Amino acid sequence: MGNSPPLRVTDAEARLISFKVRQLIGKYGFTSSDVPDLRQELTMHVHQRVERHDVKRGARSTFVDRIVSNKIASIIEHRSAIKRDVGKERELDPEFEPYPTKSRKAKRDREHADLLLDVAAAIPRLPGDLQRIARQLMHHSKAEVGRALNLSPQQMKTAVARIAQYFRQLNISLKSETSPTNPPTVPVGN
Repeated sequence: MGNSPPLRVTDAEARLISFKVRQLIGKYGFTSSDVPDLRQELTMHVHQRVERHDVKRGARSTFVDRIVSNKIASIIEHRSAIKRDVGKERELDPEFEPYPTKSRKAKRDREHADLLLDVAAAIPRLPGDLQRIARQLMHHSKAEVGRALNLSPQQMKTAVARIAQYFRQLNISLKSETSPTNPPTVPVGN
């Protein structure tokens, strides 16, 4: 490997990377087993890019935060693109299990991650007004989204029902599709 400089990131940068990685777990198909790989990939990315930092343009911490966030967005985009594979039809083996499960929790985590990917891929297909609401619902409660967008509880209920209807048309099963008194809702993140 020659005379390459030692890999150095500050403690604050290492904490930032760890924090951002922890935020990904359970989303976009990432599990706790991905933590070391994600940390390493982000640390290497910071190491490769940090020499481009220009103190005249801003603080190093801001620069590092931006390059970590952008790299995470690229990783998520790449991971989502794998699922898109539009136009290719394949016959699937109904008994094929891509990730053999040893626990119910692991299987539930994978199913939840797959659902999040499906929902994220379906949001751009929604009408514009519903896209904004659905994106917000990925990370906030219905009440929080309603307050932020100045929507009444009834307007939120109607919007969520419309979103759920679109998702059903796209064969995306939501977590509560039971009765008219309990309308379907999109999964809400942390």
